This record gives sequence, structure tokens and C-alpha cells, in this order.
Amino acid sequence: MPRFFSLVALACLAVGCAAPRVVQIAAPCAAKTTPQIITALAGLVAAEGMTITLLNENVGVLQASGALRQTDRRSGMQQQWQFSVRGDTVFAYAKTVYTSGALVTAELTADDTSTEPEERWYWNVRNGLQNLCGGERLLFIPQ
Repeated sequence: MPRFFSLVALACLAVGCAAPRVVQIAAPCAAKTTPQIITALAGLVAAEGMTITLLNENVGVLQASGALRQTDRRSGMQQQWQFSVRGDTVFAYAKTVYTSGALVTAELTADDTSTEPEERWYWNVRNGLQNLCGGERLLFIPQ
């Protein structure tokens, strides 16, 4: 029995070590109000053809999703952005969600080092966020 628990612990460690890296983007944005920031970000994601799934200008929250693209008969992928404004900083996550049937099989965070230049859905919104906040340098925070 102790060997069984050792194997389970080893398996959990292996799965945990293989978990995808999550990166949060932080953008100092003191020159704008929360409603101004959220409205501008909504325009950026809409320009990329994404659908806004959650928007609250007063609270400072925005979520958007691209169209589900089928990779085969039962599997697909979808790009997503999530933004929140806290104080004078915008926090953002960009990710690609992979599905198989009704199950989410993987979520890969997009950032400057893992996203190819042709992935316009990421770069156009990321660069728009940086310009919105006065060209300040973005911070990439591993989670």
C-alpha cells in the first residue's frame, strides 16, 4: 500500500511539472480611467474579430474569445483574452484553448516568447495595450 501512494505522488509530481506555464501581462496605465481602458481594449479585441463574452467598465473586467476553429472532426482551438484593471495597472492573459469533444484538453498561455509573429490576434492586441498605456514597457509575470 505505501508503494501505491508513492506511485500516485510521483505521478502527481510528473503531471504538475509538465503543466503549462501561465504568464500574466501587467501594463502600468495611470493616464487613463478604468472605463477608458476597458472601452479601448474592447475595440482592440473586436477589431481582431473576437466576441466579447464579459464586459464591465465600472469594475474593469473584459473577456473576449475568437471563433472556435476546428482542427479535425472532434477537436478545435480558440484564442481568448482576459483583462482586469486594478488601480492604475491593466492585467491581461492571452491563451489558446484546445478542446476535444466537450472537454478542454489544454490551455497554452500566449506571451512574447511563445507566440509566433503571424499570430496577429495576440500581437495586435498586445501592441495596442502597450500603446494605450503610453508605450510603457509591459511586464510579464510567470504565475
